[in-house]
Amino acid sequence: MFKRILWATDFSEHATRAREWAVDCARCSQGKLFALVVVDVADVPVLADVVTPEVSQANLAEAEAWTEARLAEVAQGRLAREITDIRATGVEAEPVVRIGVPWREILAAAEELGIDMIVFGSHGKHGLKTLVLGNTVENVTRRAPCPVMIIR
Repeated sequence: MFKRILWATDFSEHATRAREWAVDCARCSQGKLFALVVVDVADVPVLADVVTPEVSQANLAEAEAWTEARLAEVAQGRLAREITDIRATGVEAEPVVRIGVPWREILAAAEELGIDMIVFGSHGKHGLKTLVLGNTVENVTRRAPCPVMIIR
């Protein structure tokens, strides 16, 4: 029934619990699991505060691009370890790293990948790896093109 499952993670405790449910669903349906992490440079508030006469908007844009790239590298490395663990259970898994607003990127990935079900935690980690904020849960569940499983 659910052959293409999207597990959205921010590597928090709730996301880890959600992973177990996503893996079980994929195993039971002999489906494929897509593990998604969204890098949101807005989680780095210091960048917005550094625009001064000495630091132009162009410099800020350059700094944001550099920060996004570094955060994406870190996310990819961490996600690679998660994928290894998932594949060890016998489930086919593919990593997906996106940059942007978490709820928008979750929905876009679900559409683009033809996802049958989205699984993620009810609460996320606050800080650089924020994925699941209150409005992320609400926006994804209201707009998702498929069923959504939220794990507490």
